[in-house]
Amino acid sequence: MLVYRRLMGSQNDARERHKFSCIAVVEGMMMKTKKTVFIEGDILSSSCHGQAGQPFCIHRVRFSNGKYAIVREASGICFKAGEVIQRNDCEWFYNLTQIHLLSFEYLEDDESRRQFLEY
Repeated sequence: MLVYRRLMGSQNDARERHKFSCIAVVEGMMMKTKKTVFIEGDILSSSCHGQAGQPFCIHRVRFSNGKYAIVREASGICFKAGEVIQRNDCEWFYNLTQIHLLSFEYLEDDESRRQFLEY
């Protein structure tokens, strides 16, 4: 039998009000529902656009899960082809520096090529 219980913080503490955990209880055993996610992405190609003072770069990336994507970094950093970005849990890194990627979707190889060429 699977039971989910939601634990709420104190009503008096605003920070605690928004915190909660979901705990799965299976036949008297506690199970964690969170697992560590590690993904690497090889930078296949980069293209820089924009003006001198405000450049932005797009990157075609092949991830370790076999999917591809077109990604941009929020601050405008341009990654070099052949280098690697990494995701460890919810944080992205490039050359051991934490970065913030704008949202993206996973694509198939052909679609990632097409979209990259459209820029």
